[in-house]
Formats: sequence, structure tokens, C-alpha cells
Amino acid sequence: MVFIIAVLFTLLSVWAQGSEIARSGLRDQEGNLLFNGYVLFHDSNVHLSLIAEMRHRFPPTNFAAGGTTPLKNYHYLFDAGVALISKVSPFSVLDLYFRIIPAVISVSLAAAVYFTTKRLTGNTLCAATAIFFTIFGTGFGTLDPSFWYRFGLHPNHSASNLFMTDQLLGMMVNPQALVGLILFLVIFLLLSKYQETGRVGNLVLMALLLGLSFGIKAYGGIVMLPAVLLAGVWQLIFRRDQKILWFGIFGGIVMGIWFFLTIDRGVAGLQFAPFWLLDKMMIDLDRLNTPRFLIARDQYLLIHSYWRLIILYSYALLFYLVGSLGIRLMGIISLVAILKKTTKITAAEAFLLCAGFISLLIPLFFNQMKKAYDVVQFTPYFTTLMGIMFTVAVFKIISVGTGKSKALLLGLLVIFVLWSDREELSSRWQPNREPIVIPRKVLAAVDYVKTKTPPSAVFYLPPNDFNRRYLWFSSLAERRTIGAGEDFNQQVGAVTPPSANYDYLFFLRPEAIDFAKMVEAGRFKIVFENESALVFEREN
Repeated sequence: MVFIIAVLFTLLSVWAQGSEIARSGLRDQEGNLLFNGYVLFHDSNVHLSLIAEMRHRFPPTNFAAGGTTPLKNYHYLFDAGVALISKVSPFSVLDLYFRIIPAVISVSLAAAVYFTTKRLTGNTLCAATAIFFTIFGTGFGTLDPSFWYRFGLHPNHSASNLFMTDQLLGMMVNPQALVGLILFLVIFLLLSKYQETGRVGNLVLMALLLGLSFGIKAYGGIVMLPAVLLAGVWQLIFRRDQKILWFGIFGGIVMGIWFFLTIDRGVAGLQFAPFWLLDKMMIDLDRLNTPRFLIARDQYLLIHSYWRLIILYSYALLFYLVGSLGIRLMGIISLVAILKKTTKITAAEAFLLCAGFISLLIPLFFNQMKKAYDVVQFTPYFTTLMGIMFTVAVFKIISVGTGKSKALLLGLLVIFVLWSDREELSSRWQPNREPIVIPRKVLAAVDYVKTKTPPSAVFYLPPNDFNRRYLWFSSLAERRTIGAGEDFNQQVGAVTPPSANYDYLFFLRPEAIDFAKMVEAGRFKIVFENESALVFEREN
């Protein structure tokens, strides 16, 4: 029975997490290529462009700056893995990225949650139920906005991320973020297995995963490294065992090497900004929309009323925690139970707790330099922990009841969580709300580029707003560009050199007239044209 429950919740997770992304990268009856929503279109084409780049060369160059410099300030090991799989498998990159790999990720996350909860409790039913509450659990941001008016808040809409926290159910738009959560739980399991068996092989694998985690998802590496080191110190102090600490240091060295090879500290990184997240949550129009919070804050600072300021931010912090976690806040019961063990806390449990709290604290005191709001990507490690802790707490509470009362309570909680996710889940049945269409005739030109031009070719695309924002050409044609992808260049701190060369021009029909002089001056000839697009090659 427990196996059936686990399988059902896993399949439900695969559908709920993956059905929206699975509708992207498909062709309609006319042969046009469809993408589901601008957010997914933007993020997926960044990673598809990286995959395309690494199908031809590794380490990758900055494909959006003509490939003249190595790519810096971006995590790309997940994309490297997809590129490798695409080279040795019969599946297309679009099928892998939008359908096959998301399903594998959902199953892996469900398995990691199951085995983590089982390791903590020894209860297989609790572990199976944790799959649902961890993946489907959400905050109170989905409540009707009028509910918050009585607390002096004025949100204009309901949303699962209203309180500046991404929820697991909607995170497949960024698959590598979920891979980071899987690594988080796998490292806990490896530490726990080492403490059970004493086999050093578990620590070797832990150290390698830890070292690579930054390249897969930088946020995960930043969370997990100090957590492993703290767990190692804990093991040294209370168990007189140095191995976890030394292997943690080794993992840190691997991560440090990767960091210094791929990151420019002046471009990417965290900057100290205490309570910036709370300020934005309270005052942004698309969040809680409460400008009087800002007025009160500035007034208290002006008159040096620091006690009132502390109370004000405590008020905001309370809403942040309650709003972000929802009923998962009950997981505090399980956290307290672990903390009461004091010196009997295992190193694996210490890692789990430290990683969770680090992921909670970082967004409260820092933001991200180039993309400040991306700091919210730390928080899912905490919400994942709280999803598991909530399930453990529920089973602790119902352990005193009868079989029928247990089933009734669990059923009511499942129904409440599904009701809370109603808007998120309803979108799975709806047609594409903001379909982005790449027309069939444009795809014909792209296919010509992909099959008839050398992989080393560099294409100039007009720097219009669409090309600046979306890396559609480099992802579909698998060629490096100049003129397109300038938003990505700004994000990674790259500048296209003025002397950068390009071998080809790619224009949509309406654009070609505006660039006629460029074609003439650069001695380009037409090598492909149809009703929608033209491809020019520089004459020798």
C-alpha cells in the first residue's frame, strides 16, 4: 500500500511539475514551433543556447558575444550534461530539455524526499506522504487578496510567490534549481550512510557532488559548502571523527577551483543588503503593496527610534515566514524535536539544519549584484526542509489517533494543499496563455543555418528588442551571434568587442531593408532566402 501511495504521489508530481514545460518546444499542425510563456521562453533559451554551444566545444565560449571570450559568471554543468546526453542518445535537445529530463528530475526529487524522510523517521508511510507535502506544499500567498487587508496589507493579486519565495511546484521553469535540491538531499543521505556504515566511499562521493554543486546551481553550492563544514566540525567535536571535515574541505577546494576559473567577483556575487528582501516584499506593487511600511521605516530611521524599527521588521519577518511557508510552518515542531537531541544530533542532521537555515538567512541579509531579485533562489532549500519537517510533525501528532482519524486528517490536509495550489494546477489544463511562435518559414532558414554552415560560424542579428532579450537563434541554430543576446551579456558582465568578426547575416524579411548598406559594404551574398528570412554569407 505504501509503495502505491509513493508511486501515485510521484506520478502526480511528474505531471504537476512538468506538464507546463512539456508543452514548449513542440510544433503545431502548420509546422510552427511553440513555447509556453515568456518567462519559460527566456530562461529555456539561455540554457538551450548553452547546450548548443557545448555540443560543439567545451569549455563554452560566450556565444552571445561572438565566441571571442570564455563564458564567465554562469553555472553550466547541468547544461553540459544535457549536451553530452544529446550527443549519445537518439532524442532531440528539445525533447530532452522540455520533456524527458524534467520527468527524470521530478522522479529523482520525489525519491530523494522519500529516502530522506525515511532516514529521519524510519516510517515508510510518512516518507511516501512527504513526497506530496514537500513538492505540493505552498505558502499563503494563494489566499484571496482581501484576506490580507485586515492585516494592513494590500496585495493586488494572489500568487504562490507573493511572499518572495519560489515554491517547488512551479520551479521546473528552471530545472537545474531542482537538481540543486536533489543534491542537497543526496548529500544528507551520503552523510547519514557514512555514519551508519563507516564507509569512506560515501564521503568521496559527497565531496565530489559538493565540489560540482556550484557549477550545477551556484545557489546550492553556496548553501551546502558551509553546511557540510559545520557538520564536519560537529562530528569532530562530539564524535572525534575528522573525516567529514576533511572531505568537506576537499569538496570546498574543488568548488573554489571552479569558482576562480568561471566567476568574476566584480560582476557576479552577493552584496550586503540587510532586509532588502523584506522591504521589497512589503512595498512592491506586485507583492504586498504596502507603501506605509516604507514611510514608517524612514520615519523611525529619521528619529532614531530603533526599537520601533525592530518591531516593524519583526512584523515583516513574521509575514514573510508565515506567508512563504503556509501550513509547513508546523514543521517547527520537528525542528525543535531534533534540536532537543543536543549533542546526540548526527552530522547528517546538522548538515540538513544548517543548510536550511543558511538558505533562509542569506536572502534576508544579501541580494545579488546584477539581478538582485534572483536571491530568492536560495530559499527553496529551506522550504524543502520545512516540507519534510511538516510531514514528520503531522505523523507525530496523528500517532496518538486511530486509523480512521489518521486517514481523515491526512485526507483533509491533502485537500487543503490541493486547494491552495488550485491556480497553479489549473494552468496545467489551460492552453498556452502567452504562446511564443517561431514561424515555419523562419525555422526553415534556421535549419539551413544549422545544417549548411560550419559550427564555428558567427552570425550577426539585428539588435532589436526581441533579439536582445531572447536567445532564440543561438539555441535553435546552434551558432554564435553578435548583436543578439545583449541582455545576457550584461548579466554575465561581457562586452562584445568592437572588432568582433562575423561571417554571416541573418535577417527577417522586414529587417533586411534597414541593413542593405551593411550587406553592400561588407560584400555579403545571399545563400538562403524565403518569404520570411534571408541568410547572407561574406564573400571571400
